[in-house]
Amino acid sequence: MNKKTILTVILLIVCGVISAQTSVMLVDSNGVKPNCISYFLPKNQLNVIVESEYIQEKPGPFMNYATLFLGINDVIKTEGSFWRITNVNVETQAIPDPNKHYQIAINSRSTASNILVNEDGVIIGVNIEQPATTNQQTNQQTNPNTASLEPDLSVLGEDALVAGSIAKMAEMAAKQIYRIRENRADLLSGENSHLPDGDALRQMLEQMDKQEKALLKLFTGNRIVTTHKHTTPIVTDTTLNKYIVCRFAKTNGVVDKNNLVGKPIYIDLTLLPSSSVVTTNKQAKHCGLFYNVPRKAKVVVSNESGTLVTKTVEVAQFGTTNYLPATLFNNTTTAVTFSASGAVLSIVQNK
Repeated sequence: MNKKTILTVILLIVCGVISAQTSVMLVDSNGVKPNCISYFLPKNQLNVIVESEYIQEKPGPFMNYATLFLGINDVIKTEGSFWRITNVNVETQAIPDPNKHYQIAINSRSTASNILVNEDGVIIGVNIEQPATTNQQTNQQTNPNTASLEPDLSVLGEDALVAGSIAKMAEMAAKQIYRIRENRADLLSGENSHLPDGDALRQMLEQMDKQEKALLKLFTGNRIVTTHKHTTPIVTDTTLNKYIVCRFAKTNGVVDKNNLVGKPIYIDLTLLPSSSVVTTNKQAKHCGLFYNVPRKAKVVVSNESGTLVTKTVEVAQFGTTNYLPATLFNNTTTAVTFSASGAVLSIVQNK
């Protein structure tokens, strides 16, 4: 027998002895074997999150008198609505990699089968307790705003409401604003001889603030802002160059990438240089517990105006697969935790 044959025989014998305790292998077309428990290693989905605001504006009835009576120049002059982007982010999410579906033989002399997986069957750890989980939303979320754009004339006193002209009403409204400010200053300075205290003072000041804001809107106009969050999932096994994630329009907000009413939002994904490449010894596959060695990538989200966000992320499907030695789990409860990319985060071997 030549040296290569002898080494192969030795390796098979060693792995055969070890696998008598810890045995891990790929799940084939026949499915998970009896007396086995399975897990997936993850691949990473990129979630591009676009946060935006829908803004509705309406001028106040006293718009033309804001400068004259209050010295305010910044007022809403036309009625309308528009969308704007407030934030863009990219997050990674673990999803099952169908090409990395493994099964572990349940054996009383091995703790490797004491695995913890998420709701999709992706491995989280071995010999660990259930960690706190966070829900990742991939659907659009909206925080509705039910406020009205219509001016609230009820804040005006009876005398102002029956005034003979808009100019007179605006003048009387401005005088109310100045009186509120004077009364607030007296309360805060302590010059008022009947000064309330505690909750009574706080409630009085809050009521003054509320009334002043309502009166000011009659001059500056009213604005309603509704926040939205739109998440687009992307799963790719190749690098990306100017890939259209979705589109955005000031009139419609975030729309589908095929909806030409909006202008495109792009994503670029570039692999970063790897200092070392880990390869798996295929002959020893059944000798240990498999995990990912992910690859780092640079992700850039942009639109026609420039870069919106740049991040460095780990992407499992661009990396390699390695395994933890079976001896870590033979007659010992070694605790292992994995990241969302299937990489080993920690190993604690109990003696």
